[in-house]
Amino acid sequence: SKSVGAEATFDEDIEGRAAVSEHLLAQSVRVGRRLRESELAGRVVTVKIKYADFSIVTRRHTIPNATDDSAAIFEHALALLDRVDLDRPIRLTGVSVSGFEPLRQLDLFGQAAAPEARRRALNAAIDRLSEKYGDDAVLPASIATPKRRNH
Repeated sequence: SKSVGAEATFDEDIEGRAAVSEHLLAQSVRVGRRLRESELAGRVVTVKIKYADFSIVTRRHTIPNATDDSAAIFEHALALLDRVDLDRPIRLTGVSVSGFEPLRQLDLFGQAAAPEARRRALNAAIDRLSEKYGDDAVLPASIATPKRRNH
């Protein structure tokens, strides 16, 4: 693969930063999980927006270190929204990661840095729960809507 991504087309157009952010968060979570499953990490985060008139814009950013972390992917995706017109109805959003490189896990002494090791352990635990109980088993609170919680 040259990239790993997730996107969604909406039955009804969405509007505003909050609505777009919610979808980008869910997509970032899926992308991070897929990257970890494939043992990949990338340096280029891309956001895709398709408007109601079917015009498409993409914005991408190259980050300093390769990542497979959903939170980091979402943080960069949110920053890219500042470069997108959010005053128009939106039909589709998407997040992808490309520019694959090995993860930098080791510090100067050959051991995983504490915050990096904790992040990787947390992501591994979340991935195991998702595999066992389904994709909606563990979600960020901001996207765990009542409908999803009652699944």
